Amino acid sequence: MMRMATSRERGASEAIQEVLGLRFDEFEIQCKEYLTSKGLKEVGGVRLRRYKIKEGRADEERVDMSEIKSMVSRNRTHLGDLLLERGRREAAVLEYRRALADANDSVPIINRLSNILISLDRDEEALEMLKRAQELSPDHPTVYTNMGKIYLKSRDYNRAKEAFQVSIQINPFNPEVHFGLATALEMLGDQAAGLKEREIGKIIMK
Repeated sequence: MMRMATSRERGASEAIQEVLGLRFDEFEIQCKEYLTSKGLKEVGGVRLRRYKIKEGRADEERVDMSEIKSMVSRNRTHLGDLLLERGRREAAVLEYRRALADANDSVPIINRLSNILISLDRDEEALEMLKRAQELSPDHPTVYTNMGKIYLKSRDYNRAKEAFQVSIQINPFNPEVHFGLATALEMLGDQAAGLKEREIGKIIMK
């Protein structure tokens, strides 16, 4: 990555030639052959995530809503959001389930639903949904954030730490994740590292 950033040419061709010893067309052919060998399949509800930095943090909520392609599901998800804002969690669960019925592989909806289930202490149900979301979209930070919450509640601090760390690697601009990681680290006896994460979380919130 550093070599690409300092390359004299635009793009990755020069860096790939220097680091891998391959011309870009050779690298492209090998990549396609590798992906073909993996037998990957397209999943309808999964989209390539594109982040924009807004006021120092990734605008995840906007990105998530744009990923829901079904207008019916999007409207039901929006209604679920409104119900949740008004404290009507059970009603929000119902709307998110309806939204998910029309967009079965929608990770943003799964994340919303799992988050409420966690707040209702239905952790096992939420975790099963999150494991499915992880298979569908292994680079979605909220999946790991919600997993971290569940592991914290069950006092599985090592798994909580791992989940929060993955979430931060994908999106380091969510203060909630830094605070969660801080708690896990502190419970594992690493007070200094926990304090550092809390300070990072406070800086992001400013």
